[in-house]
Amino acid sequence: MGLFGLFRGKSDIERLEQEAASNPSAATLAALAERYQAEGNVTRALETAKRAVESYPESDRARNAYQTIRRLQMQNRIVELQRRIEHDPVPGDFEVLANLFYHDLGNHDKAMDLIRRGLASFPKSEGLHFLDGQIRFDRFHSEFIARDGAKSIEHLTEAVRLNPQNYRAILLLARMYGEIGLTQQAREQIAALRRLAPNDETVNAFEKALPPEPLFGDLDDALSAAEQGRGVPPGASAVAALFGVRSAVQRPAADPTQIQAILKSLVDPPWSLGAFAFSTEGQNLGFEVRPDLDGPAWQQALIAIHRTAEVASRRMDIGNFHTGTLDCPTRRIHMRERGTLVMALVARSNSRANEVEAALSHALESF
Repeated sequence: MGLFGLFRGKSDIERLEQEAASNPSAATLAALAERYQAEGNVTRALETAKRAVESYPESDRARNAYQTIRRLQMQNRIVELQRRIEHDPVPGDFEVLANLFYHDLGNHDKAMDLIRRGLASFPKSEGLHFLDGQIRFDRFHSEFIARDGAKSIEHLTEAVRLNPQNYRAILLLARMYGEIGLTQQAREQIAALRRLAPNDETVNAFEKALPPEPLFGDLDDALSAAEQGRGVPPGASAVAALFGVRSAVQRPAADPTQIQAILKSLVDPPWSLGAFAFSTEGQNLGFEVRPDLDGPAWQQALIAIHRTAEVASRRMDIGNFHTGTLDCPTRRIHMRERGTLVMALVARSNSRANEVEAALSHALESF
């Protein structure tokens, strides 16, 4: 880098630092983290990227920056594990790499893909079954998809069958049953916990917090109720509170005037042809389009696309739909979900994808 390039780089960092301090956003913090990384300031890069993820947990921009920086730092370890898996795999390598992607990089999809591959070769791996159950347990508490709950129980049960001393797996099973109101199944797991740790006060508090009687007749009914209610049932709220779990709370309905103002601002850039907002349930919340775009027809089409993507995501066992891009011959559709709000941008096909994504992310941060 030449002298002027060095000064320009420092100026960029100083400008981003000032903006992050006075008017922080996911995009600003992510850009600052990337600049630190480019300058070789690894510690500041990771600190800033982590701050972005913690402050804006639903921002893809923040999450992608964190994953990229973390991955660069762990690249040698990842490459070595991948090489061993390709040439001489053992269950432990799948477990370590899946754990790394899940806990260190926050890449749930990659972790689940590794677990599936590992279990296909090593179906009796206690560690892989436990990790599969844990990831689905976490995702269930985030999205409340019934399939995740059922699969979490299935894999945790198998982990315990392979190792009856697996305290963590038994605890997650007990919590899973307790938090969906299946009191008897939860008590059976609590009894197993007591045999392993008779003096654990948390276990005693857990049993006291259980509903006196089961809230549902069977597992399917309990999981369906959690999915439909987007959270743990009210009767199990004491168990949820004990472990710091909250029901999935619907975001307050956004102010229609605010939505319309944001949609209008999203149509201003020359690359934009239309901006649309609707709920995850398919309710039209408004749109702004250029004269050559049929707003009502596009709104209906985008709602249908979102519904199809949601169904496909669940069938592919990757959770709910959150973000996606669809390329058409003369247009590109960018769609993103936050809570119960979905926003979509129809852009010209020659638009810069990162510019469109940044505008969409910034708009959603307003809600």
